[in-house]
Amino acid sequence: MNMAKLRGKVILWLLCAVATCVVWEDVSASAQRRGAKGASAATRRSRRSSAARRARARNVKRPDAATTQRDLPVVLGTRDAGAPVGPIGPAVTPNYDGPLPEKPTQKWRMIEGGVLNGKAVSTPAPAYPAIAKAARAQGTVSVRIIVDETGRVISANAVSGHPLLQQSALAAVRQWRFTPTLLSGQPVKVTGVVTVNYVLQ
Repeated sequence: MNMAKLRGKVILWLLCAVATCVVWEDVSASAQRRGAKGASAATRRSRRSSAARRARARNVKRPDAATTQRDLPVVLGTRDAGAPVGPIGPAVTPNYDGPLPEKPTQKWRMIEGGVLNGKAVSTPAPAYPAIAKAARAQGTVSVRIIVDETGRVISANAVSGHPLLQQSALAAVRQWRFTPTLLSGQPVKVTGVVTVNYVLQ
């Protein structure tokens, strides 16, 4: 009698254990399926979000330089001289009573004047070198000069003539004075050629 009861209890215990294992396996499998479905859904949402961001980035137009410059707000400030300034340079508002910016002075470059003997107002005669007289050297020495805005010679270089007469001609020409050359009412530098004649007596 006792053996039969013990055998029945063992069988009942084994049946409970088997049922518990089956239930646990079902619960584990269900949890795994739910986890896999959740991960798959999250992956799909992430992919859709990335695709939407890329589409929006393609549809956004980048502003060009002209549009950016046009849309910039104009901020007026004040320079030391009192003139208001805009984003690019000096700007004058309708109600501005301060001094206007000065116009830049136009600077002229040196011009070519050709033969300048006719513009000379003072032409000290050159000294006739003794060595040139002894060698009976004579003729014309051509000198290229640069005359500044006041009519003074600031540069002189011999370009032709007897070598024994060139230094004397240069020394004389550097003392010459000329009428200032005007261009559009403004005095300018001028370059040209003058001639010095040497004649034996």
